[in-house]
Amino acid sequence: MEEGDEKDKEGEKENKEENLGGREGEEDTENGEREKRKFRREEEMWKVAFWNVAGIANKDKEFWEAVKEWDVVIMMETWLYERGWEKMKEKIPREYKWRVQIATRKNKKGRASWGMLLGIRKRIEEIKEERKLEEEESKIECKIRIGEEIWRIIGLYVNNDIDRKLEGLKDKTEEEEKRVRTIIGGDFNARTGEERGWEEEDEERVEGGGRRSKDKKINRDGRKLLEFIEERGWMILNEGVKGDEEGEFTYTGGRGETVIDYVIGEEEVREKVERLEVEERVIPGEKDSRILREKLEGRKVE
Repeated sequence: MEEGDEKDKEGEKENKEENLGGREGEEDTENGEREKRKFRREEEMWKVAFWNVAGIANKDKEFWEAVKEWDVVIMMETWLYERGWEKMKEKIPREYKWRVQIATRKNKKGRASWGMLLGIRKRIEEIKEERKLEEEESKIECKIRIGEEIWRIIGLYVNNDIDRKLEGLKDKTEEEEKRVRTIIGGDFNARTGEERGWEEEDEERVEGGGRRSKDKKINRDGRKLLEFIEERGWMILNEGVKGDEEGEFTYTGGRGETVIDYVIGEEEVREKVERLEVEERVIPGEKDSRILREKLEGRKVE
């Protein structure tokens, strides 16, 4: 747990937080002060990544250097168990505060499944929840301050349980505090074709606004996701946003290429998105050589 935090481990054995290397707000780099000045100047930007890493134990130094590009990074399917996390602490960048959800095993000999990892750059102010944050399996979140606004960032991994996951998001989309912007990203394992959710047109909201996508198919879970966000006036931010104008595929598997990873938010959130990208990285020797990342940049509010 992060030094100085109260001990509230009850019911949260799978959730841990680490603040490695220096006090909060400091960075273990020679150019720490220069980085802070750069962070404050002009139109300050912040970057978020939602990344299905398909296992993290074998990632090398190059992988962890790439992580430093973002201010907040959420990794899904880490397959990281307790002992593996203890070893991982020697590799992870010390410029971040880390929170981990330990993966589970279906049996003693089986591989650990799911698991999540959240990293927040130390110079970013994290807002502590007044009440104990109960994070469900395969969902992890944080609340941070950017300028005069507070943002809640939620990472999600859906594995044949979209009904339960969407139910758990209802309070985040219906009862959120005023001035708190919520953005949700991750692997939904749902195909939504070219539907977006809600759109604004001629100063009036219209349902079922379209978007460009290379994946034209809508499946059952995709319908459920679309219904959920339409009811709340939210929308899918993929496609039609600078950086992902064509609606790139986010996953390559045995059945071909699909779009199943999304960033979603309300209209006010979309207006603050400077750029969203689906980024491809090839990892030699891995079964699925195509690991995809979504990169979100948002303007800091002055």
